[in-house]
Amino acid sequence: MYLTNLNERQKELFIQLSIHAALANDILEDAEATLISEYCKEMAIENPGVEVKMDLKDVLLELKAISSEQELNIITFEIAALFVFDNEYDKDEKCFMNKLIQVFNIDKEKLKKMFDHINEYSQLVGRITSNLLD
Repeated sequence: MYLTNLNERQKELFIQLSIHAALANDILEDAEATLISEYCKEMAIENPGVEVKMDLKDVLLELKAISSEQELNIITFEIAALFVFDNEYDKDEKCFMNKLIQVFNIDKEKLKKMFDHINEYSQLVGRITSNLLD
């Protein structure tokens, strides 16, 4: 939704971060791969596939170094959306998110609000879809 605000390097790193996130529980769901593809379309970049090309720690540290607080919030929000896209948010994904917010210096209350907004949005889309298709 807000990924077009990122610069080219941030976009590349975001895709690598998304791949790591999707693989956090060692299972790459089709829905997660589809969402990564959609991220690429939104950012108007070539889809590099789902191969990990950088170490997670290096991705996080470089993103932290080259991104503003607002950009880090955008990245965190989109990774949170990726985690709940398959309707599951397991312990491995929570562990991954805790690493991310620690490096990005985002407090847990802000993260909770992000998840709340994502859930509200999903519910709203569900109600709209239901009303349109009934």
